[in-house]
Amino acid sequence: MTNKVKFLIGFLTIIILAEGWFIYKSFGLENRIIPLHSFIFNNGLVEQGFADTYVSAEGTWISDTSLANPIQSSSITCLRDSMLCIEARGEISNDGYLITDTNLFDIGTWNEREIVTKTDDSAAGCTRYIMRFDRIQKQVIATRTTIKNTDECAGVDNEPIHLYLGDGLEAWQKLQK
Repeated sequence: MTNKVKFLIGFLTIIILAEGWFIYKSFGLENRIIPLHSFIFNNGLVEQGFADTYVSAEGTWISDTSLANPIQSSSITCLRDSMLCIEARGEISNDGYLITDTNLFDIGTWNEREIVTKTDDSAAGCTRYIMRFDRIQKQVIATRTTIKNTDECAGVDNEPIHLYLGDGLEAWQKLQK
C-alpha cells in the first residue's frame, strides 16, 4: 500500500470520526438515552399445547412514583421446575453510569391464571418486593414496600411503590413530562 493510500485512509477516518462527534454534540445525544425495549410477555409454550414449564417477560419498569433509576430494561424468566424467577436488569444511574444486576425471586404461586413471587427483602433490609405475572391479561406488576427507614435505610420513602413492566419508550416519554 502506498503512502498516498495510507494517508487517504487515515484522513477519511478522521473526517468520519469528526462528523460523528459533530452529530453527537449538535443533537445533544448524551442526554437522550432512550430504553427502546418493547414490552413482551411470553406465556411459555402453553398456548401451543405444551407443558407449563416457563413464563418470561421483557420491558421497562414504570411507575407513577419517581424511581431512582427510571432508564432501565429488564428481562425476567420464571421456571416452574425450580420455582424461581430470574431478573436480569440494566439501568442508567443519575450520574450516567451503566448498572447491571441479576435478581432471584422464589415463586410462591404458579397456576394457569398467575405466577406470584414470595416476598423478597433487599440486601440491606430496607425494602421488600413482590412480583405478579397475570397470565390472562399478560401483565407483570410489582410492589415495593418499606420495611424500615432508619440507620442505613434513612433515605428510603415510607410510601409503597407500585410498578408495571411496560414499553421503554413509554417510560422515556413519562420522564419528558
